[in-house]
Amino acid sequence: MGLRPNTQIAVPVRHGTSWEWARLLVVPDTAMHTIRLFAVATATKELVLKSHTQNHFKKRTAQHIYDAWKVLEAGRSKYGDNWRGSGGYGRADAFAKHFADHCRDCRTSNEVKSRIKEILTPKILWKGDRIRCMKSAMTPQCKLCMVERKEICHRLKENKQSIINDN
Repeated sequence: MGLRPNTQIAVPVRHGTSWEWARLLVVPDTAMHTIRLFAVATATKELVLKSHTQNHFKKRTAQHIYDAWKVLEAGRSKYGDNWRGSGGYGRADAFAKHFADHCRDCRTSNEVKSRIKEILTPKILWKGDRIRCMKSAMTPQCKLCMVERKEICHRLKENKQSIINDN
């Protein structure tokens, strides 16, 4: 049943042994109600990220940016300006390594944040129903994980160099 946002509907609600009619407001699809699959893109590469909500995506991206700064910091302290890969930082992932390479000339964490924000373009690749996705979470049949795997495999098949994921 397709309901327009901001319309009221009456639904039966049980209170103890009696039933009453309650009015519910249909809210627009927001970040709180759907699970999404995101892609973070630069001019040449993309990273497919699964995320529960838009808020989770923002927090995780901030952590990735922090890791990129830590890769820069560790690489410079251990190997000087000619470091490679993770620079010796243990928590470095594909995102951190890739964007640390873009920010080699940055000297502070704020410069790294502003540079990465300039070159990032987030996109929503897929939206799914939160309840249906949560029913399969933490199982081999996880719907969100499967959508992520399909997207990564599709991109690896089309152009392997265009994707950042380590998979």
